Amino acid sequence: MAFALECEKYIDASKKAMYKIFKKHLVLIVGIFLPVFLTLLFGIVSLMPTLLVKPPQCDLLYLISPYPHDGVTLETQNSKLKIWITPAVIKGTLPMPRLFLFDVKAKISIEIPLKLPHLPKQTSVNQKELLNIPALEDLQIDPNQKSKDGYKATFFFPTDNGLTPFAFLNSHKRNFTITKDKNVIHIFDEANNSYDYKFVKFIGWILPKAKSEVAKNVSNQEANKQ
Repeated sequence: MAFALECEKYIDASKKAMYKIFKKHLVLIVGIFLPVFLTLLFGIVSLMPTLLVKPPQCDLLYLISPYPHDGVTLETQNSKLKIWITPAVIKGTLPMPRLFLFDVKAKISIEIPLKLPHLPKQTSVNQKELLNIPALEDLQIDPNQKSKDGYKATFFFPTDNGLTPFAFLNSHKRNFTITKDKNVIHIFDEANNSYDYKFVKFIGWILPKAKSEVAKNVSNQEANKQ
């Protein structure tokens, strides 16, 4: 009984001591924990819109080049993509573009090899040649800016406070993104670098039925190289 009373007195004394310490250093305690609490709160609030938006379902295709030029022509007919290049690109007078598939689930860019045609020397410099791209034979794309699931291909200026869409979806020294509401996904190259200083040409969204075939064809080509 006496031991229980002593324990009760000790607990009461401890509570009073803690209360005095808390009251004495209230400003210091608030100054330490308030910034931490606000940081966590703002972090949660900023993540909420992203968590409420359904992630993208459609992969996309795009071209990159050191700078824009007229040596490459894109054509989409009946959901089929054709890429034409001039002899100036093949001979190296103009830079050869690189074709990429952006996997929205893995959030990585996969390069699709472009096979150059061999042209005879007498070929006119104005004659365009169709690129042979086996990995995209079964590909169907939607060239619209907005995908079937509501995402938009967008370009972001680092000096802007927001996202600026462009009708032709071409970019020079801009960040390439896809957006829906407050969910913004940045598109990087295969080395996880941004496209701030490269020309980017949006091609289109890959229709869901073709996604697995494209990935399979690209993997087979990479395996054959090895």
